[in-house]
Amino acid sequence: MYFRFFLVLSGLFAYSFSSLAQSKSINDSEVWPQFYFQAPINSKWSVAADYSHRYSGLFESKTQWIGRVGLSYIIKKNLSLSAGYAYSEYFPASGIRRENRPWQQVQVDNSFRRLKLNHRLRLEERFIKDKSSERFNYRLRYQILALIPVLPGKRLSIGISDEVMINAGNQVSGNKFDQNRLQAGLQIKLANHVFLNPAYLYTYQIQSNKKDFRNIDIVRAGIIYKRESL
Repeated sequence: MYFRFFLVLSGLFAYSFSSLAQSKSINDSEVWPQFYFQAPINSKWSVAADYSHRYSGLFESKTQWIGRVGLSYIIKKNLSLSAGYAYSEYFPASGIRRENRPWQQVQVDNSFRRLKLNHRLRLEERFIKDKSSERFNYRLRYQILALIPVLPGKRLSIGISDEVMINAGNQVSGNKFDQNRLQAGLQIKLANHVFLNPAYLYTYQIQSNKKDFRNIDIVRAGIIYKRESL
């Protein structure tokens, strides 16, 4: 089962990089402050929420804000299912674009001695509306995250991740690739259950002509409150 699962995911990565190979690109930079909360309800269920404002340059102008909430159910120790809802507003020059986004995901966790690997496969239903149109598409996202402890007691860890996103649906034509996000950062324990997560995120994202890409250098700073058990 896992072999077939990861075979499909490797195909998504191959599709991602082949899309980049024959494109022109523009460069940009952004700052993403983020707040994340996760807490257990009981031994099987947990709730999570996050909120982020995103700015171009060094807080020069607001490009987007997004809020998410979700419930997770633990099937067994290293396997969980989640579902939730996200709402976002984008601020392009043409006017505000709003998005309602239900989502569902499966998550697999593996440990190799001290190294922890997290695989997350998420399906999103994107209902997008601006002043000129309404549209809908699916988006499939796969993220692999490696967390490497540096100091004991979760005081300091290094995190490296990559996430590829693919569009699908009747209203999606041409290139189905959406974007890829490559991130490297730290997880610093500030207090019990509280962490600081500074990171650098490199994103390349397809443009509306389905040919060219926007390359974005992103400084991401998150405050995380996370409890794994009651």
